[in-house]
Amino acid sequence: MTLYITLDEALRIHALLIKEFGGAAGVRDLGLIESALLRPQTGYYADLIEEAAALWGKPCDESWLRRRQ
Repeated sequence: MTLYITLDEALRIHALLIKEFGGAAGVRDLGLIESALLRPQTGYYADLIEEAAALWGKPCDESWLRRRQ
């Protein structure tokens, strides 16, 4: 059985990383984070490697990167 990270766990990790390394606290859109975390759980992906890659799909999308600059 695959265990997936929850929204609460992701937010806790974020808070710990902000505390340790600094940066902007808070989250702009919880719905986007939750959507990204649920993406690997859709049953679409063939294996754990594809599910892990799905978590990086949006941040690595070129158009998303252009908007962040």
